Amino acid sequence: KQPGHSTATCPHNMSINAASPAAAAAAGSRGGAASPAQLLLRREQTGQQRAGPLAAPASPAWQIEAAILKLHSRRVTCLAFPDNSDSHVLSGDKKGQVAVWNFMQVHDRTIYTSIHRALVNSIRFASWLPGGFSCASASSDGTVKLFDIETGSSSELLNLNPGGWSRGCAWHMFYGADTNRELRLVLAGDSEGRVHLLDPRAAGGALSSLQLHKPGSKVNSVAVNPAGGASVVLTAGAWLRPSLHQCMINVMGALL
Repeated sequence: KQPGHSTATCPHNMSINAASPAAAAAAGSRGGAASPAQLLLRREQTGQQRAGPLAAPASPAWQIEAAILKLHSRRVTCLAFPDNSDSHVLSGDKKGQVAVWNFMQVHDRTIYTSIHRALVNSIRFASWLPGGFSCASASSDGTVKLFDIETGSSSELLNLNPGGWSRGCAWHMFYGADTNRELRLVLAGDSEGRVHLLDPRAAGGALSSLQLHKPGSKVNSVAVNPAGGASVVLTAGAWLRPSLHQCMINVMGALL
């Protein structure tokens, strides 16, 4: 390689569009739109760079500048946005941990490890409670809890296994859950086909338990109609046969 040798001036190199270095330089001097090969040649021969700052590429409206954070030690199982904040999100994992993080300030995140002892299946905000930052969570440890996302303090609304685990005894779990702003209730489905109506304001929390699905089947999802009005609730569960599913719609006013 001789001194001054470059890729653009190498006699054995074919430039883009089969244009010779002389032709590329001539095209650039005529004021036409220069190709990438011409810009590269001009820079290597004269040291001249592109005038003006480089324009940032346009980002779609739905794209935000943030970070991908690994907050959990096990797989994430559920997510929730608060209805009174546009920058926070909650996530629950298989280990029972609940993470609270601000995706506009990626350094602002907290992980609570003492709320549940097993997989967190559902998280729903209950912003109508005092303070505005309360959440209800349903877990495979058999509990539905109410906790504050700022302090991590929690209270138990219902425990399906008050005696703890013992060999030979059935273990009951919670799966789907949702909150009803109009009636100020938490609804949670368990592993026995029941939907529990829970009131955080009442002593003990539990108001009633309704056998809406076949006994022994999971209530995988509970959804309250966000439009309110008739307070329609949709529950979805699975029978003992995994190929057969069931959906039921109930009117809360008729159930209370």
